[in-house]
Amino acid sequence: MAEYLQEGENVFSAKVWNEGSERAEAQISLRTGFIMDGEGAAAIVATGDTWKAAQDTSYAPLAVQVYGYYASGPGEQIEMVKSIKDWQETDYDDTDWENAVPIFAGVPKTKVGPYGAPNGWMLTPSTVPTLEFSPEKKMEIKKAAGINNPEGPFGVEPIQISPNSKASILLDQQYLTNAYPTFHFSKGNKASLKITYAEALYGEGRSKGNRNEVEGKRIVGRYDLIVSDGSLSQAFTPLNYRTYRYIQLDIETKDEGLVLEGMNATFT
Repeated sequence: MAEYLQEGENVFSAKVWNEGSERAEAQISLRTGFIMDGEGAAAIVATGDTWKAAQDTSYAPLAVQVYGYYASGPGEQIEMVKSIKDWQETDYDDTDWENAVPIFAGVPKTKVGPYGAPNGWMLTPSTVPTLEFSPEKKMEIKKAAGINNPEGPFGVEPIQISPNSKASILLDQQYLTNAYPTFHFSKGNKASLKITYAEALYGEGRSKGNRNEVEGKRIVGRYDLIVSDGSLSQAFTPLNYRTYRYIQLDIETKDEGLVLEGMNATFT
């Protein structure tokens, strides 16, 4: 962590999540919890009742229906009006947050006693290398409906979605990737933004065929659903990375138009 510290005040903040019964097969979890520790002087950052916490009630899981076996987690439904904003900033006012409550200590698996674990958490060192995080290139607009057809990379120019209208935009990464996409948008109070991710589109008889062909095909896959709160400079990044070549945006506005300001993604 030392390389990220700056002179003056620093804040350690974390988003802790668990997708419950909908979680991915790879998320093996006893219960939701968070442990952070440090050695020597760094022990000051250790989790305990000196940390503060708040539940973000804006999230809800969306069950995924795809053709065949599925082992990843759910999509996410987010009501931006309920989201906690700017919680990572040093000047955030956490007066209304409660002190975190220790549940029980994590115990290294090597110290389990003769009768098993004293609690449910047995800690083992991770053997997974540190994940790569690097910028992805911008996605190309493949086709669009309900708006003046834009061309070129998505996000070079803002896209205006009129009030009380529907629009769809299909984006093409041009290759399969794993990434954390971040979508930027403004206004559009109570507008919905459905974001569907897929490796390829489906044609007749559930056939994918040529991955480069999109005409006459439909997208089926994991999706996120965002409801705008009408404010400026809103942003959404899913809790976990998404696997995709194609992303389809389906927008439905209410009495206020929505401005799509673009997207950036971090490969992992």
